[in-house]
Amino acid sequence: MRILHVPTDAGNHGPILARVERQLGYDSHCIVFGTSHIGYKADESLGGRGIPALLKLELKRWGVLLRAFRYDVIHYNFGSSICPNPIYVGLGLHGGFKRRIYSLYAAVFQMWDVILFRLLNKRIIVVFQGGDARQEWAALDKDEELPGYYVPMMDVLKRHRIRIWSKCANSIYYLNPDLARFLPSRAKFLPYICMEVRK
Repeated sequence: MRILHVPTDAGNHGPILARVERQLGYDSHCIVFGTSHIGYKADESLGGRGIPALLKLELKRWGVLLRAFRYDVIHYNFGSSICPNPIYVGLGLHGGFKRRIYSLYAAVFQMWDVILFRLLNKRIIVVFQGGDARQEWAALDKDEELPGYYVPMMDVLKRHRIRIWSKCANSIYYLNPDLARFLPSRAKFLPYICMEVRK
């Protein structure tokens, strides 16, 4: 069985799962589009800083989509697809003109891969981890976030994406208990993976 973990290393979830699955004998690989500041070690990291690197990343994104056809299971992390994702965490649409333009571009193509892989009967797993699902109406961390973190339009996009995941994903998990209120009832709680992995 071939398993692909994409597109983030949030919480080190995808990188650790890929390593553990290889120890269990599966052909598992983790590709992230940008390495977090913590420096988790994915099998491939495609990201960079600055506009030129980000433009190259967008081209690489579509290459990852083509490579994903070779896998039996696509395991998505942070509620994000391979196709472009709107920038809905941090300052959302208030983060400047470039972030707005990118989010509009992403809104056109978002989730295309998930819908396509569902039609092709690939096994689809998605894990939600925090700001990918939380919305202002029931967020428990509103007092901890900067003003502008929760944006009504971004909450609409989150609900839209969650509806698509609900229709297309074989399995839906969440790593923080409070996320249950934003996700379909069939979503299951999955604690963060905290373990030492043999080299």
